[in-house]
Parts: sequence; structure tokens; C-alpha cells
Amino acid sequence: MSSKLIYIHFAFILLAQILTFSCRKLGCTDSNAINYDSYAKKSDNSCEYTLDTTFSIKFSHFFGDDIFSFDSTYIDDYGNKIQFSRANFYLGKFHFKDSTKEIVDNSDKYLLISATETDYDYGTINSTNIYYIDFILGVDSVTNHLDPASYESANDLSYQTPSMHWQMGLSPSDWSYLFIVFEGKVDINNNHNFESGENFIFHIGGDNLTLIKNNLQCNILKTSTSSVELNLKANWDVLINEINLSTDNFTHTSDNFSLAAKVIENSEQFITANI
Repeated sequence: MSSKLIYIHFAFILLAQILTFSCRKLGCTDSNAINYDSYAKKSDNSCEYTLDTTFSIKFSHFFGDDIFSFDSTYIDDYGNKIQFSRANFYLGKFHFKDSTKEIVDNSDKYLLISATETDYDYGTINSTNIYYIDFILGVDSVTNHLDPASYESANDLSYQTPSMHWQMGLSPSDWSYLFIVFEGKVDINNNHNFESGENFIFHIGGDNLTLIKNNLQCNILKTSTSSVELNLKANWDVLINEINLSTDNFTHTSDNFSLAAKVIENSEQFITANI
């Protein structure tokens, strides 16, 4: 092959490479990311930063359009004046998914969420390319029958005060965590006062009453190159939707299973992405 033909051949190869690279307009454009693409002209939100990204959850608690507070008085769907004194639930076993809904990381960890707290450290995850999450509201059936004493005191599955666990027999098969707890006062006789005995108590637990939430679209905030934050919203009025607290105001699950099941039915929309 003549030198002229060799020159033309390499010129075509070089031109093809230039055209190929110039067409690569989508990709990660952040030079701090581990998958930074120097040829990318426009970000496609695919940037990933470290293999051990600190993951935290920020909860906002509401009752309808109002910020949730134990000091506030609310009205249920039947016009009853109510006031909360306790509000907790377990949340965990996250599956983190990318834009195609493929799992990129997962965890067995559970958090005990309180309506008075907003910030929760979850640990580390292996990807920041998160668009969807799956999680359990409650505790899975295996973990549900483990002894809380087997966990260190700092673990949210250890014994809590007030209790978040039933241990009504010697066998772990009779035990259960309390998946959702909320208590308070209700103006049953509608005289605009909270009087003795005018209470509501909901303690929801048991293997048949977990809620598995799939493919919740996330609002992930990258707070730094090695930290991400998931923003979630809990709306407590959703749990008592179509429940008349002046008449249906007490369940420890087994003694009023239909009421407990109604709360779990309502909980499908209890936690949403806070966008």
C-alpha cells in the first residue's frame, strides 16, 4: 500500500472517531463523578460519585395541608376534634432502583420513625443513580419474630420506651413489632373539650399487616459528592381516612382486626415523595 493510501486510510479512521465522539452529547458531565464522561455535552443525570455514599432520609410530617404537631388540634372526616399524643411507625428494607427500575442496592435495615423527628441516617449505599425505591411499612415476617433483646440498644429494632413490641407468649411465633402506633384524644361527645376517657389508641402489628410499597419515584438530593438525601412525606390524616374516631377509636389489632386492616389499607398513600 502506498504512503498516500495509508495516509487516506488513517485520515478516514480519525474522522470517524471525531464524528463518533462529537455525537456523544448525553452522559455524566460532572468531573467529580466516578463515571465522568469528558465527551458528554449534556447531563443525563447518570452521575455516580463514590461506592460508599452516605444515605439519609428527611421526613416531613403533615396532617392534611398542616404541619403535624402534638400541640395542634385537627378534625377527622366525621367532624370530630382530635389531638395526637404519640405517632410512630417502622420503615425499612429498602430496595434502591435506577431509571429502568433495576435494583442497584438494597438494605435490611429498619428505622423507627417518629412524627417529631425529621432526619434519619440510613448508612451507606453503592449508587447515587436512584430514581425509585421499594420499602416495607412495618417489619418483615422473619424479623418480626426475633427477640428485640438480640439487638444493641442503638438499633431501632431493640426494646423501645414506650414499647414498640408485643411479647404476649413464650414463643417468638406469638411476638410482633408494632408496625404503626398512634394515640391521642378525641372529642367524642362534641362538647369542644377533651374529657377523661375520650381517647383513641391504634396499635397495628402482625405478619398479615405489613405494607410493601413498590416503585415510589424518588426525590433524591445530592448534598455532596459522597452524600445523598431522600425526602419523604408522611401525612397522618391519611391513616384515619373514613374512620370515625368517636366510635372506631381502639385496636390492638387482634381485638379489632377490621379496624387495623382499614388503617393498613389507608397506609398505601401514607408515605409519598416530598417533591
